[in-house]
Amino acid sequence: MRSSKVVSVLALVAALVGTVASAPAAGAAARSTTCRVTLYDLDAVNVGESDGRDEFQLLVDSYFYPNGWVGMRARDDADPVHFDNVSTTIGTTGIESFALREVTPPILGSGTSYGAISAYGGTCATLSRGQDHIYREILSGYDETYYEYEIAIKMTGL
Repeated sequence: MRSSKVVSVLALVAALVGTVASAPAAGAAARSTTCRVTLYDLDAVNVGESDGRDEFQLLVDSYFYPNGWVGMRARDDADPVHFDNVSTTIGTTGIESFALREVTPPILGSGTSYGAISAYGGTCATLSRGQDHIYREILSGYDETYYEYEIAIKMTGL
C-alpha cells in the first residue's frame, strides 16, 4: 500500500512538472499573426534623370501613392507623409512589395521601375505584437544617369 502512495505522488509530481514546463514563460509576448507594413524612409543618394530631379510614386497593393508625385533631388529625404502614409498588412507567409516608380508628370502612367523593397511573412512571424522591425535596402541602376536610393520599410507585429 505504501508503494502505491509513493507511485501516486511521483505521478502527480511528474504531471505538475510537465504542466509547468509547457506553460509559457512569465512575461513572454504573444507572436504576431499579421504585420502592418509602412514606408519608413526614402533617401536620394543620386537621381537618375539628367535634369537632376526624379519624380516618384510607390506601387503598393496595385495602387500608386501619392495621388500626385514626390519630386526628389540628390540628398533629399522623403518621409511617409509624402507618400500618403501608405501601409498594408501581411500574414506570416506572404510577401508584400513597395515598388519605387519614376514617373513623368503631368501624365504619370506606370512609370519606370527603380526597384522594390519587400516585406516577408517569415519576418512577421518572428515579431511579437507591437514589436517593430525596420528593413533597409539600396535601389540603384541606370536610367538617364546613375541613380541610387535608400528605402526603408517598417513592419509592426499585430
